[in-house]
Amino acid sequence: MTNRGLSAWIAAARGGVLIGAVLIAAPVLGGPELSAQRADQLRRGMKAPVVTNPPRALIALRPPAPTYWKEGAILGTLVGALVIWKAGVVGIEDFTPRVGFGLLLAGGLVGGVPGALIGGQFPKRK
Repeated sequence: MTNRGLSAWIAAARGGVLIGAVLIAAPVLGGPELSAQRADQLRRGMKAPVVTNPPRALIALRPPAPTYWKEGAILGTLVGALVIWKAGVVGIEDFTPRVGFGLLLAGGLVGGVPGALIGGQFPKRK
């Protein structure tokens, strides 16, 4: 380390020690009183409303409509794996089952997640 770099480290250490000393010494030597706000002081004047009858929207919760998110994830994974392979990340001579699994995993991240998000926007018709 050069002499210039060493002096910068020493100056930074001195600054850190000075800030630490001020933060420790101020409350001890009678500086301004620091205190946290207590939760019981907040709750003293506030009362939460009691709901005896829940809204109808909470009573009749319906399951979400079926969408094409699974199909989009599968198609996106395959397209993502194909794009990664065609980009030249993996050569045909290096292809093993382990590499194929990794390629599908990476394709799932690159294409499967966006495919699921896109497919989830299209409801299935009955």
